[in-house]
Amino acid sequence: MKYPKHLHFTQLNTPLVKLKDHPFGYQLYVKRDDFTGIELSGNKVRKLDFLLQEALTKGAKRVITCGGVQSNHCRATAYMATKLGLKTTLVLKGEEPENFITGNFLLNRIIGADIHFISETAYQHVDEYMSELAGRYSEKTYVIPEGGSNALGAWGYVKAFDEITQQLPEADAIVAPTGSIGTHAGLLFARWLKKHPCQIVSINVCDTADFFRQKLLHLAQDFKLQFAPQMTIYEDDIHIVDGFVGTGYGQVTEREISKIKEVAQKYGFLLDPVYTVKAWMGLEMLLKEGKLPGEKIVFLHTGGIFGLFAHGNRF
Repeated sequence: MKYPKHLHFTQLNTPLVKLKDHPFGYQLYVKRDDFTGIELSGNKVRKLDFLLQEALTKGAKRVITCGGVQSNHCRATAYMATKLGLKTTLVLKGEEPENFITGNFLLNRIIGADIHFISETAYQHVDEYMSELAGRYSEKTYVIPEGGSNALGAWGYVKAFDEITQQLPEADAIVAPTGSIGTHAGLLFARWLKKHPCQIVSINVCDTADFFRQKLLHLAQDFKLQFAPQMTIYEDDIHIVDGFVGTGYGQVTEREISKIKEVAQKYGFLLDPVYTVKAWMGLEMLLKEGKLPGEKIVFLHTGGIFGLFAHGNRF
């Protein structure tokens, strides 16, 4: 498959590990996209390979992006941009931590990103805020949407789908978390481009399944216009499972803390508290109820280990 011009910071191929002794009656594999790097760990770096290439092509000297205080995307953006000689501005939702500086926020402080905090209400218009902020800088600035989730960024997971299906050609379903829909979108677009039968399923960790379904349809139109004129994605192609947001985005209950410990002690890998633990709980429900097709299921681990440290006193 021919991809748009992009960087190659992502450490590929990430491992695809088959889990043994699980109780679900499927063959279960974990795609370890927490292995994409160290400071670049997680799924966001795949998207940034494409987005930051465009930033360089357009002559940008600074990038602006946004997310929560413990955003993996913001951390990955700041570190990759620095490696490329670009300055970084981060717009973070909520209030600045005063006493407990840890996790991704600590890493963003260390790298020297220019950090702006805005209220949750103002964050509802964060794209307009970032556009206005870009105009304040004298140098050419490139704005990256939340999660890198636009048509160009989706190529990161078009490429990842190609990688997964080379590792496991007979994969029947890929299950992933979604918080900005770009990862799900890229996988789904690749499924169409490759005419592969593998079903794509995501577990939303904020908002609602319907919200993300509509967002994906809009993103599909952008991708179609820019890259794939023949592509058609129907609403029935989009499988998003609601019910695992818990008490809200980035909020972690004792049930989720317990599940992180359980998975670590049983399988020897770490789920993060924002994305993968909620998606894993959704995966378990789908497996127990036999709601996934075929036999070979891939769980996409999107990273996020640094977010655990913000909850260290709860383990």
